[in-house]
Amino acid sequence: MFYVPSSSVYYYFELFPKHHDFLYGSSNGKIAWLLGSEYVNVANLVFNYVTGGSWITTGYVNAAFIANFYADFGIPGVLFISFYVGILIGFIQIMIVRGEKTVSNVTIQCMLLANILYLVSTSFYTSILSGGIISYFFVKWIIKYIANFINETFNLKKARW
Repeated sequence: MFYVPSSSVYYYFELFPKHHDFLYGSSNGKIAWLLGSEYVNVANLVFNYVTGGSWITTGYVNAAFIANFYADFGIPGVLFISFYVGILIGFIQIMIVRGEKTVSNVTIQCMLLANILYLVSTSFYTSILSGGIISYFFVKWIIKYIANFINETFNLKKARW
């Protein structure tokens, strides 16, 4: 529970920049496309480094979000993402404490907590985009819009969605 995540991060710090140049955003397909560079599957790259270029070509070494930003941008990337994730978690905490305790809000808050914990074992991009932190806010807005539409259409009392 503690050894594997920390050793995974260690391998990222060992590989970059000693054995491989920093990726400068190429570990994310969309950012690499915007920058005009080739996408690098960093988790597979680290796996090949750890295993010495194993014949297994589909292995991955997932690590905490700081490892991916170190592979991309070095220590400045780690400092930036740590600050940004702190602000994001603080915003979510404020939303939980100050928000109205409705069914949809509590459900989304529970899902956000699980996704924040997901940052310990995966990249920031995966947690934010694929994991769904951004989509939770979109889903919350859709639920609120649909509930208001139903309430106004059928002249119902305001439901606590």
